[in-house]
Amino acid sequence: MSEEVVALTDLHKAVVQYMMSVRFISTEIFIEQVFKRLYLLDQPDANTDMVDYQEEAEKCITAINENIHELNFEIRKFKNQHTNRNYYLFVNTLSDKISRLLTKYGPNEIKYINDIIDMIMEDEDETYAIRAPTAQNIIYQSPSSSKTMKEVKSFLGELVDNGWFEHNTTTDTYSLSVRSLVELKPNLLERYGEKNAENINGLVSLCKRCSNIAISGIKCKNNSCFIRFHSTCGKEYFQSQNSTTCPNENCMSNWPNRDDWNENNLIRFGIEPS
Repeated sequence: MSEEVVALTDLHKAVVQYMMSVRFISTEIFIEQVFKRLYLLDQPDANTDMVDYQEEAEKCITAINENIHELNFEIRKFKNQHTNRNYYLFVNTLSDKISRLLTKYGPNEIKYINDIIDMIMEDEDETYAIRAPTAQNIIYQSPSSSKTMKEVKSFLGELVDNGWFEHNTTTDTYSLSVRSLVELKPNLLERYGEKNAENINGLVSLCKRCSNIAISGIKCKNNSCFIRFHSTCGKEYFQSQNSTTCPNENCMSNWPNRDDWNENNLIRFGIEPS
């Protein structure tokens, strides 16, 4: 017999409304500045010294997801590859088309976004980033664009503010954000193909440990190997293994051992954080 789904309480509904409004937020800020306040409003007699707010938040989100998954929504936890900070994201699980997610933008603007994503994903050097002037010119020089350069920069800034792109101020580049990597994952895999043993020319690398898209991290020293890890995932993976042999059975290259895991022995891909 399947477990009964927990009915949504006022606390659950408040969390859903909040996540729908912000779409994404770091788990630390959510728990300390949002959930704790909502929880105490819902449970005014709670012994605050005894409450594990992180545990309560996770239980709350689990109950919410059990209720909203049939509506094709979910609150997911995801790690930012650049900062290693965890985020909660309110995502549309039926996101097979970018246009379904970017409903506030017109056809021309969606085309600009698609063109920028193409440039990010099709980079042969695996930087998974595009220089800001290049992104600006994709829009500014488009025959369908009537935007001034000031409006172009404002539009790109809006995409960053809404969580679709990240702007690395050190390298002055744009890359896909946590939100894009989660919500657009089905679209990206369909559009660019997963890099794996059967499709070494695929453009989307999945982390061997967590199976999320990896646009920054470490890769096998064998250039013909498809294995990629997020930096923290790679270290954790090999710390849990008795072997440093590459997990690709057709590769068999050796990765650094757990005592020799440092920058000099790792091959990185993607843009480093600002």
